[in-house]
Amino acid sequence: MKWMLLLALLAAPLGLLFADERRIGEQPNRDSVVQQINSVTVLNFQTDKPITEMRLTMNGKQVDATTVRTTETGLWLVIVPMNERMEVQIKAGTENHLLTAKWPMLLDAMTREQKSYGPCKTLTLDKWIEVFTINRITLEGKSRGSLKLEIR
Repeated sequence: MKWMLLLALLAAPLGLLFADERRIGEQPNRDSVVQQINSVTVLNFQTDKPITEMRLTMNGKQVDATTVRTTETGLWLVIVPMNERMEVQIKAGTENHLLTAKWPMLLDAMTREQKSYGPCKTLTLDKWIEVFTINRITLEGKSRGSLKLEIR
């Protein structure tokens, strides 16, 4: 019985070591993250001028887009993963928008998701800028798809 307790005490830190090893390379910009509750993420960015366009791309192909008509700056995002789709609720300046994409849940233990949250909290809008990205990568390093929200 004592050897089982000793084994359990030694295995816990070892398990944490391997859990951290799977996340190597996943060091996203966290400055823009306001809150994370379960799988829902809230982001806030400051922009140097009003946003005019937003697009959602999956594997390099545009799946949803919208035009923004506001004179205010700033961007709030709420990323909500659903069973078979991803919803991005957006407040750009004074306007509200919703972009969606078919994005099935990740059920493969051999694939991990890497998320990034824009280059920084304050954005300069001179070209398309990725403000949210999810990359699915196998443990061997092969890409299994990506989902990106871009603004300009």
